[in-house]
Amino acid sequence: MKKIVITLIFIFIAITATLAFTACQKPAETPEDDHISYMQQSFYMGKAKDFTVRLTGGVSETLFVADGRTVDVVPFTTLTVIPQHVDLFNEAYDFTLTGDAGTVSGKLDKDSFGASYSASVDLTSVGTPLSVTVRSEKIEQTIDLADMLKGSVTGTAALDVAQRQLADKLAASQKEREIYVKYINDADSAASDYYWYVAFIASPTDYYAVLVSPDGQIVSVNP
Repeated sequence: MKKIVITLIFIFIAITATLAFTACQKPAETPEDDHISYMQQSFYMGKAKDFTVRLTGGVSETLFVADGRTVDVVPFTTLTVIPQHVDLFNEAYDFTLTGDAGTVSGKLDKDSFGASYSASVDLTSVGTPLSVTVRSEKIEQTIDLADMLKGSVTGTAALDVAQRQLADKLAASQKEREIYVKYINDADSAASDYYWYVAFIASPTDYYAVLVSPDGQIVSVNP
């Protein structure tokens, strides 16, 4: 079952890999491995009656393509807002992100598929994120944020676990591979468990991938 899940996850990544990635100038820890094309370093989430919100940060290529190469890696923090009702999808929204050190506000832009709204956020003056207020002419709602990585090993630690697991395969392949690290769950089940997904990618059809549990244990390897 885990092998099926991990394969489907990579298919999703391959399909979305050619989309432009919006980045901001928020300082972020720079991973030591210069083959990292995407690494998630923070993840906050909240849900209320009308909206689900996610705040994700890390480093990424400005245009992620699953081609084995790593270019133009920059820090990012992205706020994503997903309306929970059809009648909320045609609104224009602003947001205010509140943290323990201050706030930041801005405009939310609808994504190209029309299923969510997003904005790049600079957390310099915010500190630790606590809540997001989403507003339009018709509605205003404040959603508390939870740190989804609390109690989990870091993405860097998950990468170390995956590299040790795949050391022989990576050495034998003798190919340049970019690294993709993201904290994920089953997109069809919001209540499902989260895992670190770590992929070593030469191309969309040539990759090694590992699921690592929040406590740093190998869950699945593919292939």
